Amino acid sequence: AAETALAVILLVGAGLFLRSLGRLQQVTPGFDPRGVMTATTVLPEAAYADPARRADFFTQVVETLSTTPGVTAAGVGFPIPFSGGNSSGSFSIEGRTAQPGDPGPHGDVRAVTPGYFRAMGISLVAGRMFGDQDRSTGVVVIDENLARQYWPGENPIGQRVRGGGPNAAWATIVGIVRHVKHSSLSDDGNKGVAYFPFWQRPVPFGTIVARTTGDPALLVGPIRDAVRRVDPAQPVGRLRSLETLVASSLAPSRFLTRIVSFFAAVALGLAALGLFGVISYTTVRRTQEIGLRMALGAQLGTVRGMVVAQGLRLASFGVAVGLVAAVVLGRLLASELYEAPAVDVPTLAVTVGILIAVALAASYLPARRASRIDPLVALREE
Repeated sequence: AAETALAVILLVGAGLFLRSLGRLQQVTPGFDPRGVMTATTVLPEAAYADPARRADFFTQVVETLSTTPGVTAAGVGFPIPFSGGNSSGSFSIEGRTAQPGDPGPHGDVRAVTPGYFRAMGISLVAGRMFGDQDRSTGVVVIDENLARQYWPGENPIGQRVRGGGPNAAWATIVGIVRHVKHSSLSDDGNKGVAYFPFWQRPVPFGTIVARTTGDPALLVGPIRDAVRRVDPAQPVGRLRSLETLVASSLAPSRFLTRIVSFFAAVALGLAALGLFGVISYTTVRRTQEIGLRMALGAQLGTVRGMVVAQGLRLASFGVAVGLVAAVVLGRLLASELYEAPAVDVPTLAVTVGILIAVALAASYLPARRASRIDPLVALREE
C-alpha cells in the first residue's frame, strides 16, 4: 500500500510536469523560429573603433547575405531572443515630466537592422518598420507591451522618446510590433522593448539572423562566406538555429519531467511487484481455506474474485493516501508549472486508472493459481 501511494504521488507529479511542458511547447514566442540560422560576430575594438565602420560592416554582411540564393531575409540584431543576453535602460517621453522619486519609463533595448524583423518573423501591429530612408533621422520601433505600458489608450506613433540622458537625440516612434518573449516561454516579465536602428547604436558585436524556406543548417556556409567577403579576418561563432535556441530554454523542464517520469515508472513497477508478492504469499497461506471452499461448492469466479478483491483493497488504500499527498504536492509545485492546475482532475483520474489496472494485473496470476487448486490436495496441506 505504501509503494502504491508513492507511485500515485510520482505519477501525478510526472503528469503535471508533462502537461506543463506540453503547454510550454505550444506557446507562441512572438516570432517564427522555423528556418532561421543565427551566428555571432564580435568586432575587435582596435580595428573597429569607429562606430560608423561597425555599422558599415554589418550592413554589408546583410546586403551580401540577402543576395545569396536560398536566403529569403537577413538582418542583424543585439541581443536576440533566447541568446542569453539582454540590454535595458531608462528613457524620456517628450512632453512628460518625471515626478520626484519616479525612475521614469524603462524598457529593454535592441539594436537591429531593417531586415531583422522580417528575418525573425516579427509581425507589424501598426505604423511601419524603419528603413534605409531613415538614416538621417532618429526613429524607433516599439513593441505592443511598451505601447500599452506608457501610452494606454493612446496612439504612440509620432511620439518622441529619448534614451541615454538629456543630451541624447530624440527618436520618433514610427511603428509597433508584436511582443517577443526574450528568455523564457513561460514568463519573461512582459517588459516592453524599443528597437533602434543599428546605425544609431552601432555596438561592436551582433548576431546575424538569416531565414530560408528549407533546412537552416544549409545557411552555415553562406553566412561564413558573407562575413569573409566583407572582412576575411573576422571569425563567425555560435552558429545555431533559432529553433535550437528556443528548445534549449525548455531543457530544464524536459530534464525535470524525465527524472520524475523515470522514478514514477520505477515506483509503479515496485508497486506491481509488491502487490503480486503479497497476494501470492497470502494465497499460499490460504490454500486449505480455498480448498475447503471449493470442496463445498465455491465457483472458480468466486475464488478468483476473492483473491482479486484483496489486491484491490490494498491498492485502493494506497491510492487514497497517495491522492491526498498528490494534491498537497500539486499545490507546492504550482509555481513550477505553466498553465497546469495544481489539482488536475484528468491527471488524477488517469493515475487512479493506471494503478487499478496494475493492481488487477498483479492480482490476476495469484487468483488464477488459487482457482486451479485441487480441493483434495489442498485439504491435505499442513
